[in-house]
Amino acid sequence: FPLGILMARCFRLKVRYRSPAALLIIAVLAALLMLDPHIRWEWLYDSAAIFLVIPAILWAGAIIELPKSLEKIGAILGDISFPVYAVHAPLLQASNYVLIRVLRLSNFAAAITFVISVFLLSWILAIQFDAPVRKWLSGKSHLRPTALPVE
Repeated sequence: FPLGILMARCFRLKVRYRSPAALLIIAVLAALLMLDPHIRWEWLYDSAAIFLVIPAILWAGAIIELPKSLEKIGAILGDISFPVYAVHAPLLQASNYVLIRVLRLSNFAAAITFVISVFLLSWILAIQFDAPVRKWLSGKSHLRPTALPVE
């Protein structure tokens, strides 16, 4: 978060790219975060991720606009991003216990179930809780409501 604020204040990025091909940059950078480095090099991998890859993703996200065909999906993903952040850790603990230990699902089946559950719960929270609370608070503080879920 502080890096995003710093980048916004230091670099006035005006160049915008709207191309599905431009999204490949973000996909490649995100794929780098999924690598599993050898334990010996883990410190180097983590440092590179923190100081190079994540800022590059942030920068690319600031200059790349979604193609028109993906704007609705992007808006929905943006709306659920905070609820995903808020619920993923407790849901991971619960789903790990229930799906793997109790129901004895495979790791793959448990992972798919977990991801779907996090997205569904986050979407419900965004629409049923986050948007109404934000709208109510904005009305009380005389600010305009922002980041309301796409209808």
